[in-house]
Amino acid sequence: MDIQVFGPGTARSAALTKQCQLVAAEKGGGISVSKIANRDRISELGIRELPVVAIDGIVKSSGRIPSRGEISNWIDEAAARRHPTRH
Repeated sequence: MDIQVFGPGTARSAALTKQCQLVAAEKGGGISVSKIANRDRISELGIRELPVVAIDGIVKSSGRIPSRGEISNWIDEAAARRHPTRH
Protein backbone atom coordinates (compact mmCIF):
# COMPACT_ATOMS: atom_id res chain seq x y z
CA MET A 1 0.00 0.00 0.00
CA ASP A 2 1.28 3.45 -0.87
CA ILE A 3 0.42 6.62 0.98
CA GLN A 4 1.37 9.81 -0.82
CA VAL A 5 1.51 13.23 0.77
CA PHE A 6 1.46 16.12 -1.68
CA GLY A 7 2.63 19.55 -0.58
CA PRO A 8 5.54 21.95 -0.55
CA GLY A 9 8.09 21.98 2.24
CA THR A 10 5.78 23.64 4.76
CA ALA A 11 5.09 22.82 8.39
CA ARG A 12 1.57 21.64 7.44
CA SER A 13 2.77 19.13 4.87
CA ALA A 14 5.55 17.97 7.21
CA ALA A 15 2.97 17.44 9.97
CA LEU A 16 0.75 15.44 7.62
CA THR A 17 3.68 13.31 6.48
CA LYS A 18 4.56 12.60 10.12
CA GLN A 19 0.93 11.66 10.92
CA CYS A 20 0.90 9.20 8.01
CA GLN A 21 4.25 7.71 9.02
CA LEU A 22 3.07 7.18 12.60
CA VAL A 23 -0.12 5.43 11.52
CA ALA A 24 1.75 3.33 8.94
CA ALA A 25 4.19 2.22 11.65
CA GLU A 26 1.29 1.30 13.95
CA LYS A 27 -0.35 -0.76 11.18
CA GLY A 28 2.80 -2.74 10.42
CA GLY A 29 4.63 -3.69 7.23
CA GLY A 30 3.67 -3.25 3.64
CA ILE A 31 2.79 0.45 3.85
CA SER A 32 5.06 3.05 2.29
CA VAL A 33 4.75 6.78 2.84
CA SER A 34 6.15 9.14 0.23
CA LYS A 35 6.22 12.93 0.09
CA ILE A 36 5.71 14.70 -3.24
CA ALA A 37 6.78 18.33 -3.16
CA ASN A 38 7.39 18.82 -6.89
CA ARG A 39 5.08 21.66 -7.94
CA ASP A 40 4.95 20.46 -11.57
CA ARG A 41 3.79 16.99 -10.47
CA ILE A 42 1.21 18.51 -8.12
CA SER A 43 -0.09 20.73 -10.97
CA GLU A 44 -0.23 17.78 -13.39
CA LEU A 45 -2.59 16.01 -11.00
CA GLY A 46 -4.86 19.06 -10.74
CA ILE A 47 -4.35 19.38 -7.00
CA ARG A 48 -5.41 22.80 -5.77
CA GLU A 49 -5.66 22.67 -1.99
CA LEU A 50 -2.56 21.48 -0.15
CA PRO A 51 -1.64 19.39 1.66
CA VAL A 52 -3.21 16.31 0.10
CA VAL A 53 -3.10 12.70 1.21
CA ALA A 54 -3.76 9.88 -1.25
CA ILE A 55 -3.82 6.15 -0.58
CA ASP A 56 -3.11 3.89 -3.53
CA GLY A 57 -3.75 6.85 -5.84
CA ILE A 58 -7.13 7.80 -4.34
CA VAL A 59 -7.27 11.28 -2.79
CA LYS A 60 -8.62 11.04 0.73
CA SER A 61 -8.05 14.54 2.06
CA SER A 62 -7.26 17.97 0.64
CA GLY A 63 -6.44 21.26 2.35
CA ARG A 64 -6.31 19.94 5.91
CA ILE A 65 -4.45 17.64 8.26
CA PRO A 66 -6.64 14.64 9.04
CA SER A 67 -6.53 12.92 12.40
CA ARG A 68 -4.59 9.72 12.96
CA GLY A 69 -7.93 7.95 13.36
CA GLU A 70 -9.09 9.08 9.92
CA ILE A 71 -5.83 7.97 8.33
CA SER A 72 -6.08 4.63 10.10
CA ASN A 73 -9.64 4.13 8.80
CA TRP A 74 -8.55 4.97 5.24
CA ILE A 75 -5.76 2.40 5.46
CA ASP A 76 -8.24 -0.22 6.72
CA GLU A 77 -10.63 0.62 3.84
CA ALA A 78 -7.81 0.35 1.28
CA ALA A 79 -6.74 -3.00 2.76
CA ALA A 80 -10.33 -4.26 2.54
CA ARG A 81 -10.50 -3.23 -1.14
CA ARG A 82 -7.31 -5.16 -1.82
CA HIS A 83 -8.44 -8.26 0.05
CA PRO A 84 -12.25 -8.40 0.11
CA THR A 85 -13.79 -10.95 2.43
CA ARG A 86 -15.19 -13.89 0.53
CA HIS A 87 -18.51 -15.39 1.53
